[in-house]
Amino acid sequence: MYPEVNKKKYKNLIFNSKNSPLNSVPFHENSIDIERYFSKNFPVHLAIHEIKKAPKKDRNYVKSHNHKKPEINILLGNLKYKIILEDEEYIVQSPANIWIPAGLNHSATLIEGEGHYICIILNDKYEAIGK
Repeated sequence: MYPEVNKKKYKNLIFNSKNSPLNSVPFHENSIDIERYFSKNFPVHLAIHEIKKAPKKDRNYVKSHNHKKPEINILLGNLKYKIILEDEEYIVQSPANIWIPAGLNHSATLIEGEGHYICIILNDKYEAIGK
């Protein structure tokens, strides 16, 4: 009734995400509260951070950096983050979306909560420059 998987013409549009440590990304550090999932060979950089119940201690796991292409951050669930864009600090509560233009220095600190932090960089590879 259904065609075999290897005969489907759009199978190359499906990507599986695999667990990938945060510290495999420049300017990021591992955190016991966060699992990172990444889809290799996806047409844009797409990383999903699954945040488990975070303790009240802030988790600053991203150092200030910027990218050559724009970045989109999506916060889902019940999360509170401190987002720094250049020299301006914002407390962001999910659900929320953050647009980061190319070249804008930014960092993120998990304050509390649980949910998903989705990072999309409009480039097929991760390129970052430190502040």
